[in-house]
Amino acid sequence: MELAARQAFEGRLADGQITLGTQVAVRHLSAAPLGSRVRAVARLTSLEGRKLYFHVVAYDEVEKLAEGENEQIIVSRAFFLKKVKSKALKKH
Repeated sequence: MELAARQAFEGRLADGQITLGTQVAVRHLSAAPLGSRVRAVARLTSLEGRKLYFHVVAYDEVEKLAEGENEQIIVSRAFFLKKVKSKALKKH
């Protein structure tokens, strides 16, 4: 569902920008049988500065499985990767 939200905003980002999930609140409604096809849908509901808010829903072939909200933030890809690399180096 978070990936569906990210993909819903893909074409609107400037070069070098990505979105990162910062919060997820999902209510599970039903289980999907093993091996079933699951589809996630995301709709942008609000944009506040760099924060994006999405309503997200997941379905299998029979019914709605889950729904909720996903918050993401727009960041610089280079800054994010530099920060993650720095953190990985601190581990060693």
